[in-house]
Amino acid sequence: MGWILFLLFVAMPIAEISVLIQVGGIIGTWPTIGIVIFTAFTGAFLAKMEGRAAMQRLAQAVRSGQAPIVPVLDAAAVFTGGLLLLTPGFITDILGLSLLFGPTRLLWGKAIAGMSRRHRSKHGQRAPADGVIDGVFVEVDPNYPGNGANGSQPPIDLPPTDLPPTDLPPGRPGPSSRYERGE
Repeated sequence: MGWILFLLFVAMPIAEISVLIQVGGIIGTWPTIGIVIFTAFTGAFLAKMEGRAAMQRLAQAVRSGQAPIVPVLDAAAVFTGGLLLLTPGFITDILGLSLLFGPTRLLWGKAIAGMSRRHRSKHGQRAPADGVIDGVFVEVDPNYPGNGANGSQPPIDLPPTDLPPTDLPPGRPGPSSRYERGE
């Protein structure tokens, strides 16, 4: 983790300054400043357009009942790309543009997913071979007020003694979620 922070806060600004000096030496100071300002405004516009599309994909996934993991990551990539384009410098502009365009964003996603998979397998965090994940659950009575499909809550004057009994595992002090408490 330390090397990531070093790259982010030390190496990247040094590289950006170096590239800005090189480009400024070739095309001049004012054209270089103009390009940096142009990419900031263009980046803001592109991030707005792509961000809106990413949010629409997210809303569509939620409406259709799908897990919105990919749209959330897509929106995060667009947001990060917009931030990088607003940051002065050519290296961050290239990275930001690559996060704003769909095909290169997909390549970034595949690369990060592969690195994450390798990291998890290296540190022993693997899915079980049989596909079963152990866990504890509490069965909820759908007919009890407050557990309905429409999310109705029990009346405020409902005395606590009218709540259904809960089978709590040993060592737990009491109901921890609002559903267990009947709120």
